[in-house]
Formats: sequence, structure tokens, C-alpha cells
Amino acid sequence: MKQLRLKALASFVNEEDSVLDVGTDHGYLPVCLRKQYPQMDIGASDVAEGPLKKCTETFAKYRIGDIPVYLSDGLKDIPKPYSCVIIAGMGGQTIRKILQEGAEYLQHVEKLIIEPNSEPEKARKAIREAGYRIQSESMIKEYKYYVLIEAQKCEEAPEYTEDEYVYGPCLMKEKPAIYREYLEKEYNKTVKVLEKLSIHHPDRPALTEKCRKIRGILD
Repeated sequence: MKQLRLKALASFVNEEDSVLDVGTDHGYLPVCLRKQYPQMDIGASDVAEGPLKKCTETFAKYRIGDIPVYLSDGLKDIPKPYSCVIIAGMGGQTIRKILQEGAEYLQHVEKLIIEPNSEPEKARKAIREAGYRIQSESMIKEYKYYVLIEAQKCEEAPEYTEDEYVYGPCLMKEKPAIYREYLEKEYNKTVKVLEKLSIHHPDRPALTEKCRKIRGILD
């Protein structure tokens, strides 16, 4: 995970949080958080022994000995509660599975920080289904565009439209420059596809509607 993504994820974390990094891989995010918050309660987990070995090696390299590592399929085998759970670098469907299967663990989790690398709409739907409200969103570009979502536990999760699930309720309102850049590229890419399709092609209506929606957000 590159520095820009690490810093973007860490920016959603507060000093009073206790943080679990799910799918930690090499453990770079926990290292970043430990440097920023020396006293923070931090944990790292992964589903396989291989990534956890790399994670342990990273901790040793940076002389970090106080971050426990857990072998766990998502949230199933985490032995202690953390107030903030980070799930980054996974597809939306995988994130949805982790949140659904970790429903019992999530009872004690106040904040989610989610970074889907595909199907963000599935991640956003899972966030709401788990009882969280999308508090803020940001977008960064590091070889590709990444969406970062912060969600807070709430008594009654708000309803979102299908467009908000796809394009992000906060991003649609705030429209930061990088988000507009991303949408412009998506629009132009879709227009080029449309230009190659026959007028009766079955994909044409959906692609035309996508262009309409993007222009509606941008204009």
C-alpha cells in the first residue's frame, strides 16, 4: 500500500480510537498509525498465515512489538473489541461478506473505515445494512482512483438512493476536484463505448442512462 493511501486512511482515525486493520497484508497501515499515535490500541488481522508472516516481519523491521496479529476470516476470530475497524483494498462483495458475517462483532464497533477497490455500491449497501451511517467520503488517485468511506454506528441507518450507493452520497454533494475528474473520465469512456455500438445494441440504454446520471452530478 502506497504512502498516499496510507495517509488517506489514517486521516479518518482519531486519537481516541482503538483500531483493527482487517486484511492487513504487510502491516503498513498499523505501522503508519503507530508512528502517528504511539499510545493507540492497534490490532492487525488477515485470513492467511502468509500475509501475517509478512506483517510480523514489517513490525520487526520498524521495531514494533506491541501490535497483536490475528489469524481470522474477517471478524470471526478477533478475541477483543476495537472501536474502529478498517477494511481496505478489497472488493465490495468481499467487504459485504465480512460485515455480514461479522455482525455480532460489529455490535461493539463505533466506526468503520472502508476502502473498496471495486464495486463500491456493494460496500455502501453493506455499511447501511450493518447499521452505520456514511459520515464522510474522499477520493484519491494512486495509479487508479480509490474511494474512502467513514461510517458511524447509528440507531437507524438512513435510506440512500441507488445513485448514492453507486456514486457516494457525500461525494455527490461535495464534488471535490478529483471526484469530478474521475466522473469526467468515466463519462468520456462510456461515450466512446456508445459510439461503437449499434443503435439497437442491448447495452445501449444502460450506458446512455449512465452518461445521463454522470452529467447530472457534474452539471
